[in-house]
Amino acid sequence: MRAGFFLPKTGSTTGNRPRSGHVFFDVELTRFRTKVDLWLAAIIATGAAIATLAGILSSLEGVHSAWIALAGYLGVLAAFTWPCTYTLADSELVVQSGWIRYRIPYHEIVAIRPTRAVWSAPAWSLDRLSIEQQNGMSLLISPRAQADFIQALSARCPNLSDPKTF
Repeated sequence: MRAGFFLPKTGSTTGNRPRSGHVFFDVELTRFRTKVDLWLAAIIATGAAIATLAGILSSLEGVHSAWIALAGYLGVLAAFTWPCTYTLADSELVVQSGWIRYRIPYHEIVAIRPTRAVWSAPAWSLDRLSIEQQNGMSLLISPRAQADFIQALSARCPNLSDPKTF
C-alpha cells in the first residue's frame, strides 16, 4: 500500500463481510476487520474502569495523577491496537494494528494455518490464522470473515500450499 488516501466506491460491503470497493489510485483493495473476542474486550474495559474509579477516588482527595494514568493507558492502547485491519493490496498483505504496520508480499506467503496461540499479535481474538512466510517467520491475525479472507488471499499467493487442508 502506498502513501495517500482511499476513495470509497459505491456499493461497498460492511458488517462481517470485508470492506471491498476502496480504490487507491488504480488499485482495488479489500480490507478485513479483526474479530473481537468478548472476554478480551471485557478485560480491556475492566482495566479502563479500574483506572477511572482510581481517578474518581483520587480526585476526591485532590490528587489528579490517576486521570493522567487513565489518559496514558487509553492513549497507548489506542496507539497500538486501533485500527486493527488486514488489507489485501495489489502486491502485499498489509496488517495494521494502530501505528504498527506489517507488509508481507504475496510471493513470500507459503501457508495459512488455524491456531489458538495466545502470544501477542495484531489480533483481538484467539480464533487466529498463522500467516507463514518463506523465511520461516509467521504472523498471527484474526480476520472476522476468515473463510472470505482465506479465499481472497489464496487467489493472490502463488507459493501458497493448499489452504483447504485445515
